[in-house]
Amino acid sequence: MPFSTLVFIFGFLPCVLLLNILIKKKYSNYWLALTSLLFYFWGEQQYVWVILLSIFANYIFGLLIDSRNTVVGRRVFLTMAIVFNVGLLGYFKYTNFIVDQLIGTFGFYSTNNPIHLPIGISFFTFEAIAYIADVYRKKSKAMRNPVHLALYIAIFPHLIAGPVIRFHDVEKQLLERTVEFDDFVYGLKRFIIGLAKKVLIANNVALLADQVFNNPSVYSGSNVFWIGLVAYTVQLYFDFSGYSEMAVGLGYMLGFRFIENFNFPYISKSVQEFWRRWNISLGNWFKDYIYIPLGGSKKGIVRTYFNLFVVFLITGIWHGAGWNFILWGLFSFVCILLEKTPLKKLFQLLPSIFHHLYLLLVISLSWVLFRTSSIKDAIYFYQQLFSSQLDTAFWRDVDNEQKFFLILGVFLLFPIVPFFGKQLTRMFNFPLIILFFQNVILGVYFILSISYLITSSYNPFIYFRF
Repeated sequence: MPFSTLVFIFGFLPCVLLLNILIKKKYSNYWLALTSLLFYFWGEQQYVWVILLSIFANYIFGLLIDSRNTVVGRRVFLTMAIVFNVGLLGYFKYTNFIVDQLIGTFGFYSTNNPIHLPIGISFFTFEAIAYIADVYRKKSKAMRNPVHLALYIAIFPHLIAGPVIRFHDVEKQLLERTVEFDDFVYGLKRFIIGLAKKVLIANNVALLADQVFNNPSVYSGSNVFWIGLVAYTVQLYFDFSGYSEMAVGLGYMLGFRFIENFNFPYISKSVQEFWRRWNISLGNWFKDYIYIPLGGSKKGIVRTYFNLFVVFLITGIWHGAGWNFILWGLFSFVCILLEKTPLKKLFQLLPSIFHHLYLLLVISLSWVLFRTSSIKDAIYFYQQLFSSQLDTAFWRDVDNEQKFFLILGVFLLFPIVPFFGKQLTRMFNFPLIILFFQNVILGVYFILSISYLITSSYNPFIYFRF
């Protein structure tokens, strides 16, 4: 049940919020855990047992780790927990890929019965590992009440599309939280902004991106592929950041404070900075639970580069089962490696605008690997991007509405709205009038978003493979 559906907005969400306000505070976790599992059941009827198994197993592992007084004893159960979680994720997400490679290499027999990928398994598995790791490190105590742990792992705002929440960040909120009126209103505003990002911009430009990426071989002309690539760049940002913003807003409405997941990544001057601004929660997870445990940057430059290699290799693997995802992760690693070498001094001699243009080009090119369905398609896409052919008719035939949202999306990749908002606030110091117009604009966003959801059947959910 994606957030950007009428049944969620006018059915599921109002019921959850209303009863969460009416029921006694001590029963709130039980209500939210139940509704979160129902939310997951809506999309994964036959595979809801996977998340239930994850909750039960990690509940037991947490208690076992917490009850051991020796490092060896705690480490044994930590290892068992990690093997279980990684094994669960690996079975559902990577078995098909591994079997396909074996068939292609050795001609093994194929059952032609691919394993289904449960929605959101990458997200709730990483959150389960974060819980186990925090208990092992004694950052947090193991949850004695399984409902509290179920709520952490399965809470619906971030269950299927993130952000990835570390247990120690929300532990106190799980046990005690309040929902103030101002927080609820703020959360509602954030939800509407995220909804508009997803429905108005991402969905509209997705039609153009899909047109090129789904059948690249039927097109030729570098302009066609650059238009498709820009469209996908806009789609991915507004889809992902829109969902994250809706999640943050839902969290506020329920009394939770989730981490901000995006901070205008396309204003970055380097790939390293980009990854500090893009999917911030996932970056924090990799830093806390992989990069630092491997030694971080404290064991020499060679070990630092190796640790970064591992992080970005796993980043690619986490995002999808395919060689294109692995290459996408390594592509970012190579860029960061180059930025840390003597080339860094050369970059520093160049004007700031060059750094921004470099970042925009490199990240956009990396999305080709992320979006194409095969290495063959990616190679063809790159070839066409830099070909000398042009298809002058393609842009002319693009729907005007798609053109409008594509151009608007490109501008909104950068912090233009916050900049002008601050300038107007300084020029016209009338807070009530400014607040009134802000609310009017939000109302327009919401009405337009609902109108698009009613009139359009195209509402892609790009996180199914995560």
